[in-house]
Amino acid sequence: MKIQRLLLLALCAAACGCKTGTLPDPNDPNAAGVVQAAVLRNSLDGAADAIFSRVRRREISDAQGRRMLAQYANELLASVKIDKVPPEMAWEYADVFRTARRWKEARQFLEVAVKSAKNEDRRVNDSLRLAETMARMGDVKEALPVVRSTFSAPPQEKAPILIGVLLEFVPAARGKGQDVEVARVLEGAIDQAGKTLVDPNTEAGAAFLFARPQHSNRAWATVIELYQAAGRDDLARQAAERAAAWERTRAQV
Repeated sequence: MKIQRLLLLALCAAACGCKTGTLPDPNDPNAAGVVQAAVLRNSLDGAADAIFSRVRRREISDAQGRRMLAQYANELLASVKIDKVPPEMAWEYADVFRTARRWKEARQFLEVAVKSAKNEDRRVNDSLRLAETMARMGDVKEALPVVRSTFSAPPQEKAPILIGVLLEFVPAARGKGQDVEVARVLEGAIDQAGKTLVDPNTEAGAAFLFARPQHSNRAWATVIELYQAAGRDDLARQAAERAAAWERTRAQV
């Protein structure tokens, strides 16, 4: 399961990386014209290491760091000619376009990635990213079924759902006229987290179990906020009651 990076992001609220680093040069003649997705993603990882080490040292703000990384991703993409991308590699290119905040291209690649996903882990992660990208483009109503499609994943593959919905989809989707349905899909994601099975003896599994109550509590609070923002205080009160019942059940475990 590819949940560890999202968990670390959620717990640390910053991208992880080396303590120091230099941005890879997208104009390096040795790299120009390379179409391999791994090269693009490795270059972005190196850039993220360098940029967010500066964020942690408080030399720049988190927002500045994210803008710098998006700019670098755009420069990197400009140096690469992508003619034909194998479907199985579409998700890797989509990651670069998402970092560059080029939502139209990211959506195109993610739609291919979801259709060609080789396993459930890939399908779940790419579906969540596709839904976020659609929401970024204003297509929240169309994105909601994409989120719900991940709920059919087997228990061993549900781990990315709550984190992806809470930390990526909801921020992109809220305030765009669908807050009631966004709240409902987030509540569904809380339920999915409760059904998730992980191996507690692995680092990722242990991290998931440690963070699940915190993420669920935050998600319940966000559900209530979304209902209130939509002017549905009645639904907010009902959600608060369900949240209290969830907390009582958890305390008994």
